Amino acid sequence: MVLMAQPFSYRYPLVDGQGNWGAPDDPKSFAAMRYTEAKLSKFAEVLLGEVGQGTVEWQPNFDGTMKEPKILPARLPHILLNGITGIAVGMATDIPPHNMREIADATIHLIDKPKSELAEVMEFVKGPDYPTEAEIISPQADLEKIYRTGRGSVKMRAVWHKEGSEIVITALPHQVSGAKLLEQIANQMRAKKLPM
Repeated sequence: MVLMAQPFSYRYPLVDGQGNWGAPDDPKSFAAMRYTEAKLSKFAEVLLGEVGQGTVEWQPNFDGTMKEPKILPARLPHILLNGITGIAVGMATDIPPHNMREIADATIHLIDKPKSELAEVMEFVKGPDYPTEAEIISPQADLEKIYRTGRGSVKMRAVWHKEGSEIVITALPHQVSGAKLLEQIANQMRAKKLPM
C-alpha cells in the first residue's frame, strides 16, 4: 500500500496518504501504520467506479464470508498506466508506466480498429511516461523494438542546468536515489576523477 501512495513510485498513485509515506531518497522510510491514514485517490475511484453497477460477476472471497468481483472493470488498462515490476516463479517482468491521455487515445483507436499494427498504436503512445521529469533518450526505433519484442531497456538522463559555475540537477531518472548519486559524485571527487 505504501508504494501506491508514493507519487515518485507510481505515475498515478492509487492511495491518498496522510503522514509519512517515504521519500524519493529512501522509499522504505515510511512511518508505522498507526501513524498514517489512507483513502482511495481520485484516480483509484475512477478505476473502481463501475464495480457496483452490475458490470462484472461476483464470487466468494478466500474464506467465503464476503463476495468480491471476479475482475475489476477499470475504464483504462491500469497495468499500462502505472506499470509493474516483479518476479514470480522464475519469470520477471518490468512494464513501464505510460501517459493516461496517450493510453486512452490508443485504447479508443484499438476499439475502433482492433487489428491495428504497432506503428499505428505508437502514433498515440510515444513511449513510457515515468513519475519523474527526467528525459527518455532512447531512440524511437529502440522503443518500438522494446514494444514489439517485450525486451530491452529504456535509457533516461537527469534534467539539469547551469547556474554560474554550478550544475543544478532538477530531475533524476526513475528510481535513482539522490543520496546515492551524491555519494558516488563525492567518491569520484576524492579519487580525483572529477574536479573539486
